[in-house]
Amino acid sequence: MTILPMPMRYGLTLGEAAKLANLELAIGADGHQCVAVSTSPDPAGSYFRYDFLITRGGLNDYPKFGVWPDGYYMTVNEFAPGFIGASVVAFERVEETYDPSQYSFFAPLSQRRMGRLRESVYHQIKAKRYSLISYVSSRATVFPGVRIGENCFILEDNTIQPFVEIGNDVVLWSGNHIGHHCVIQDHVLFTSHVVLSGHCVVEPYSFLGVNATVRDQVRIAEGSLIGMAAAVTRDTEPWGVYKGNPATKGDRLSSELDF
Repeated sequence: MTILPMPMRYGLTLGEAAKLANLELAIGADGHQCVAVSTSPDPAGSYFRYDFLITRGGLNDYPKFGVWPDGYYMTVNEFAPGFIGASVVAFERVEETYDPSQYSFFAPLSQRRMGRLRESVYHQIKAKRYSLISYVSSRATVFPGVRIGENCFILEDNTIQPFVEIGNDVVLWSGNHIGHHCVIQDHVLFTSHVVLSGHCVVEPYSFLGVNATVRDQVRIAEGSLIGMAAAVTRDTEPWGVYKGNPATKGDRLSSELDF
């Protein structure tokens, strides 16, 4: 049995946090455990997602979860190929079992609080002295000269043109177009089918909704929330909420929204 640590600092009680588990199998490859923890008491709402490496070159099977005041617990049976033993570790204390000098972390969380929650977890991982890896789908098109930071999550059908710079802790969901010479700074989330034209800058904590379009040489200011199908033709203001075609700024700040 193996039990992995998971951060517990999301403002939820243990009883409120619903848990989902999915076993990731690949014959001859490493065994991973995917875990999701709800962001609210609503099980149909959004989730924080984690991917833990459990068994190098083997299989983790029959995951079971438990709750205790000091953390979430998970047990699995490990095979590599035969049963290889048991250990118990709290989710809060990952570094005590998985040496940061030998393991890396990957935590592509949601955009809750305009990316500032994901940023908090990112810094907690860094404080534990882990390096962070990025995932770039094999079905994404990444041109030469692109630079991608750590803890980035880039899904299928993204087109990232030459000389783009992507910072740390950035999520690009499916099917986005990132034009040449764009800069996407830290803790930004693109949903799907966003068009970012060439020579644009997207500052930290920004969120771009489905089918949003940004014309060339525009600066998306820190904390901007660009609504679904909005067409942005000029620079935005920090923490503004924009919608429409052409996009106009609303009365509320994105930092005031429960988003």
